[in-house]
Amino acid sequence: MMSKANKESTDAVNNRFSVLNSTISMDVYQKLLRNSRILEKILGYLSLEEQLECLRVCNEFHAVITKVLWRKYCQDLNIYKTPYVSLITDTRQVENVWPAAGAAQLKEMSEPKTCLTFEQCNTFLMQIGAKVRHLGVFSEYANFERKLGVAFRYIQVFQNLRVLSYHRIVVSDNQLALMARHCRKLQKLKFIECTCGALKTLVPGRNFNASHFIKMPQLRELMLQCKLTSPLVEVESHVLHEMLSKLKLRSLIMKNFKVVDGGQDTVRIGNGESLEVFNAGIISLGFWPDFKHHLKDFGNLRKLTINVRNCYTLVNSSVLELLTTSCRKLRNLSLENCDLYIEDFGIVSSLEHLTLLSCGGFTAANLQQVLQDLPLRSLSLTNTRVLGTITRARISPALNVLLVDTIYFRPISEVFQLNPNTITSLHTIKWANGDIKDSWLLDKCPQLKKLHIPNPYLIRHNLLKMTSLEELSFTSCKGCSWCFLLLLIKNLKLRRLHAQTSEGIDEQKEVPQNACEVKTSLKEILMPFHMFRAAQDFWLDLLSLNRQMRLIFFGDYDDMININFLRDFVRSPYVCNNLKQMRICGLVMDTDYMRNYFACTLQELGTNLSHYRVANLKITIEI
Repeated sequence: MMSKANKESTDAVNNRFSVLNSTISMDVYQKLLRNSRILEKILGYLSLEEQLECLRVCNEFHAVITKVLWRKYCQDLNIYKTPYVSLITDTRQVENVWPAAGAAQLKEMSEPKTCLTFEQCNTFLMQIGAKVRHLGVFSEYANFERKLGVAFRYIQVFQNLRVLSYHRIVVSDNQLALMARHCRKLQKLKFIECTCGALKTLVPGRNFNASHFIKMPQLRELMLQCKLTSPLVEVESHVLHEMLSKLKLRSLIMKNFKVVDGGQDTVRIGNGESLEVFNAGIISLGFWPDFKHHLKDFGNLRKLTINVRNCYTLVNSSVLELLTTSCRKLRNLSLENCDLYIEDFGIVSSLEHLTLLSCGGFTAANLQQVLQDLPLRSLSLTNTRVLGTITRARISPALNVLLVDTIYFRPISEVFQLNPNTITSLHTIKWANGDIKDSWLLDKCPQLKKLHIPNPYLIRHNLLKMTSLEELSFTSCKGCSWCFLLLLIKNLKLRRLHAQTSEGIDEQKEVPQNACEVKTSLKEILMPFHMFRAAQDFWLDLLSLNRQMRLIFFGDYDDMININFLRDFVRSPYVCNNLKQMRICGLVMDTDYMRNYFACTLQELGTNLSHYRVANLKITIEI
């Protein structure tokens, strides 16, 4: 059944045409109905749910909606399956405004979505299936009860799919067969934390028949990811050999699986030359010799991940020499949970991107080699200790992106401080652990545009002088005052300010009351709910004075859907005069009653529930 708001919107459209019918001749009315441009403009204002209701009004409506509007806006589609409804991403309103590292989950939660009943969703999929090129299917059942699962039973209608990703979906052998038979244009395929019919982890070679992929002639990228569990989920090496040999893949990613030796003799990979991206998962001690042998088959490899959770397995200089001689096009190398014993990192002279995650044995000499001998464009050091005393290094001027998340941050900071060169290409720094007391951010990085740091107050003297900075993110506001926050908003030419913190600002007596003439270049501010609530009038005044800006705040749902807050918020002058849409995302709905109660509460206050996302115990409101 339609909600009251949706019925009113559909009735409004019908009433418009009824008025036209009573005031103009039938001939003019027929001409209007046949004018697809006018109908597209009118029907384009309706939500997806309302458009579905309009399909039954007349043939002209049906043609414009299915052949014009949906063909234009529904080539990329995400479906979120919940115990109550299906949520469809509203691609008409999706904007690429989340470039910051670590913001992917927030982006997914904040994407506008339309709520459809299962019957409405099935009708929509039947109409739109042949037009979709990119499809993502997400199951939300895991958030409610582990014993529940959801399968997607309409894959056969998506015959023109190029990209398909399943997230926590139940995948049976029969569904794989349907996919192979009907989706023959598939190029990219992802199975993320999926299960078989018995709700057990989907494992190739055990409850997952990888031979179905062979029937997909255009498949070039395959990703299989399971949850990281103890004990690890194991895959026998011959399954990996089969996929590499029988599929002409450019990319194969087996994330969080442990590849074990199946007892077969080492074989040559038949299609190894086509592989460009390879992540074999967690490499066991028994499979390690075979893995090194197979590197000789991958002459066109550009991106490689080596994950070894075994202290007896060393990634040493011989492995790098093998990469240098066999994988001459290698540009991106990620070493995870590896014990290193490397004399010279500089021998992999083609390397442009290096990631070290939870690695041991990385020395100060290695860091110098990486920074000055390689043409690195990005370097990521996470939970990786640097052994020894770091001396002066001449950092490559090609470095664009730096990520440091380690307790040994001070010596790394000193390397950049002592660097004699200016790193003009460095535009993004994520310094996730510790402060940067030196002035190298200002002196050595004149073109820095994106900065993520724990606490901006610790570098306040240099921060306010960074004229090129466009995006600032931080996770702590300890020591910050409202005055300092206003300085950031007014004096820096920022486009985005993200306060991704649960802390509050201590000096409540300085809370600003109004924005007055605070002009800013900001297009987006993200903050916790308590920071918004403490200075609500100020933030709303700021929105009123800076119409290019949008405001997003997040927090626990019991605070943010509090009836007193909502009544105060919706009745404020700015909201009454300017609010066109309020999006509330991430709300947990346990029952139909709760969902209906919340919708009615907003209607009482003069607005409607636009979009919501069943996800977790935090919600985001965007205005």
